[in-house]
Formats: sequence, structure tokens, C-alpha cells
Amino acid sequence: CIPIMQISCITMALLPIHTANLQAITAMGRSDVFLKLEIIKKILEKDNMNILISGAGGFLGQELISQLVESEDITIIALTSQVKIFNDKFGKDSNVVVLNRDAIIEKKYQDDIDIFVNCAFPRNIDGEAMADGLKYISQMLKEVPNLKVKAVINISSPTFIEPS
Repeated sequence: CIPIMQISCITMALLPIHTANLQAITAMGRSDVFLKLEIIKKILEKDNMNILISGAGGFLGQELISQLVESEDITIIALTSQVKIFNDKFGKDSNVVVLNRDAIIEKKYQDDIDIFVNCAFPRNIDGEAMADGLKYISQMLKEVPNLKVKAVINISSPTFIEPS
């Protein structure tokens, strides 16, 4: 009982430092480091992990997948409206499953998801297309509980500009 209390005390004593470090990383604009740390923490908790990424065909989604694809302990489920293009780029990787963006809403994918990363956000100028995109995101988020998702990370941003 005593060793457990000692470990708990040390852990709790270091928690404010850990929290301050995470806030400093975020304040410096390094949300990529923060995201990697969160995913690493989740990976350490489990041997094999399923990560669902919406908006996988966008710049942010592709960058995230290109960094995660190197880990053999992760299965990446990529949702994209550009399935053919995406298959050409990532289809050769055995740990990437490419699905049409509507697969979750249409209940075509039923496996448990450990982490859902939302990179999807409509960037349409047309108001009707923007409304359709927001409706899609809303429907997808309603399906998250059915997939027994353990963590949700929303890194979608309407202000993110894709480099040219």
C-alpha cells in the first residue's frame, strides 16, 4: 500500500508541471506536438489502435496520416470524398483503410474506434454547400457514440489555409 501511495504522490506533484508544459506547447502554436503527445499517450495504453480520420483528403488529414502511417500498431481509417486519389497515395500501406466519407453515416463501418480525429470542415464559398458540409459533420458526430469512440480530437479549422 505504501509504494502505491508514494507513486501517486510523485505523480500528482508533477501534474502541474506537465499541465504547464502542455499549455506552453499549445501557446507557442505547436498544436502538432500536442496532438502527437496525446496520440502517444493513447498508444501506450493499448497495443493496437484504430484511428478514424475524417477529412483525410485535405491538407491537414493527409499530413496527419503520413506521420501516423509509419506506426505498425495503428490502423488508420481514412474518410474522404476523394477515394481514388487517396487510394493512389496511401492505398499501398497495409494499415490504412480508405472509405468514402459517408461510410460512417451509412453504417458501413462498425468496428470500434479508439480515437476519432475530425479534420473535416467545408471550405465552400457557396452558402448552400457550406450548410450541406456542416450537416455532414453534424451527422457524423452523431454516429461517434455508436462506434464506441474512446477519444475525440477536433482539429478542423475553417481558417486553415492550404499552402500553394
